[in-house]
Order: sequence, then structure tokens, then C-alpha cells
Amino acid sequence: MEAIPHSSAVGSLMCVMRCTRLDIGHAVGVVSRFLANPGKEHCEVVKWILRYLKGTLKMCLCFGGAKPILEEFTDVDMAGDLDGRKSTSGFLFTFAGRAEEYKVHYDSQSAIDLSKNSMYHSRSHQRPTGSLQESDRDELQVRTQLHFFCIVVFVNGKVCNDPKLATADDFFFSGLLTPQNTSNPIGSKVTPVNVIQILGLNTLGISLARIDFAPYGLNPPHTHPRATEVIVVLEGTLYVGFVTSNTDNRLFTKVLYPGDVFVFPQGLIHFQFNNGKTNAVALAALSSQNPGTITVANAVFGSNPRISDDVLAKAFQVDKKVVDYLQAQFWWPSN
Repeated sequence: MEAIPHSSAVGSLMCVMRCTRLDIGHAVGVVSRFLANPGKEHCEVVKWILRYLKGTLKMCLCFGGAKPILEEFTDVDMAGDLDGRKSTSGFLFTFAGRAEEYKVHYDSQSAIDLSKNSMYHSRSHQRPTGSLQESDRDELQVRTQLHFFCIVVFVNGKVCNDPKLATADDFFFSGLLTPQNTSNPIGSKVTPVNVIQILGLNTLGISLARIDFAPYGLNPPHTHPRATEVIVVLEGTLYVGFVTSNTDNRLFTKVLYPGDVFVFPQGLIHFQFNNGKTNAVALAALSSQNPGTITVANAVFGSNPRISDDVLAKAFQVDKKVVDYLQAQFWWPSN
């Protein structure tokens, strides 16, 4: 077998497969699993593929239709590998009837092992068997932005409305310049402009928020699990900051004046405090159409049902009476 360029032949087939011959993807994926110690039967399979290519030089895969529709097809073969009882899955994306991208996923553990221990899923590897050219990818992105908006019927995982039924109101919001009432225990009010307010933002990965502060008003420590936030001060001054994750827990703070910009990285706890004697206004941009908000105090001490005071007393190293007092407070449903 040393005199036979088996690995070179398989490599050439993979190049052909990625560029023009998507139809040999599965066959090449199978033979590529045996490059370390190929046998005579593996070389015969490579020859069969080469004969197939030679006999189909003037043939091609045809996908009918020309409507600008992005479709996905998937298939799974559970334990189909007769040698190791491993599983194969894959997907194919087509746009306007043309195959754009596809991939074969081959588990590195047998189906029996996977059924016993789900940790093995994280050790599986993906074998790419087709991809877009850069020019095609850019073209697809442009066409997607122009033609594929998703007017949400219900947020997060639910179906989208028919694009033909979309109206200008699905992309419109009015009133962001209107000052908001900050007469509440924390002295601030957030006016969100996300997918709830503008249905056309769905899948676009961006949203806004106006934040009004009374003198010494606070947007309490909170986090956005799905978004990075960029804030710009329009009026007044704000003392802002965020804390990094364990184990450093470093605090980054800054006093912002009108026109100043500050970034709060995704998922990190952050706050904004009006340390002035006048009202303050800020505008925030977030990298998600539905960034989510978790206010720390509300989540820890105002959960429903309550977190056990044994847990919180141990976590905060305080007496249970302190925890009971904090849990008895009315936690303003802030922002």
C-alpha cells in the first residue's frame, strides 16, 4: 500500500468535491475516515469514485426554480457506520434553487458510547464538505438583507409572518425623544426599542433604548445576556461601570459627559448612575433585537418563588435576618 498514493487521491477528490462536485460529498467523507491505515478495499472505493467522475463529466446537478428563497435540508443516519456504529448527519442550504453550503457531521464516538455519556457529543468533529466562495457569500448576505426580513409573530423561535404582509409600520417607532417619568424608587426609566416595539427588527441583531435619569437616579446593576451595549450621554452626567467575570471581578468605571460613549461587553454586570443635580438622558444601542435584561438585586432577592435564605445567607456570608429583610423589600421592576 505504500506505493499507492491513496491519501493524495482522496485529497484531490476533496478539492473536486468542494469546488464543483457536491454529489460525491458523502462517498469522499466515508473514504477520508481511513487515511491513517488504508487497505485494498479502500483503494478500490477511491477507484470507483474516479470512474464515476469520469463517466459523468458532462453531467451536473440541477436544482429547479429561481425564486429567491433560502431553504435548508437535513438528514441523520443513526449508527449507520458498520465498522464503528458511528452516526452521520448533514445539512444542505439552497438559495434560488442553487446549492450554497453544506456540511457533514461525523461523530467521533460510537452511538453506544454517546447514548451512555452525552459528554462525548462535545468531542465530535465536523467535516466540512462544501462552502460558499467569498463573492457568493457576500452576494447572499446582500440579498438576504434586502429580501429576507422576518416580521415576527412571536419572539424567539416562533414562526415569522409572511413578508408579503409586511407594512411600513413593522419598521417604525415614534416617541424616542419624549422625556419619561422617573418618579419611582430608583429614579430612572428605560424606553426600549427592540423587536417587541418594532417587529421588523426580528433576526437583524440590533436594538435601541432611551434611558431617563432623575437627579441621583440609578439604572441598577444588571446584565444583558444576549447583547453588548454601547451608550452615549445626551444630557447631564453619568457615573457608569461594569465588572468583569470571575475570578478577577475587575471594576471599570468612568464619568460620562454629553457626547461621551462607553461600552458594556455582553453578559457583564453593569450600571449607570446620575451623579448630578439635574436630569440626565442617554441613548443605548444593543447588539441584539431582543437583548434581555437581568437586574441583579431583583433576580437574587425578588425571585418567585424565593431563593432559600440558607442559600443566600451562605452565598453573601450574612445572617439570615439580613436576607429575610432584603427579600421582604419591594423590588422595583426596573428596566
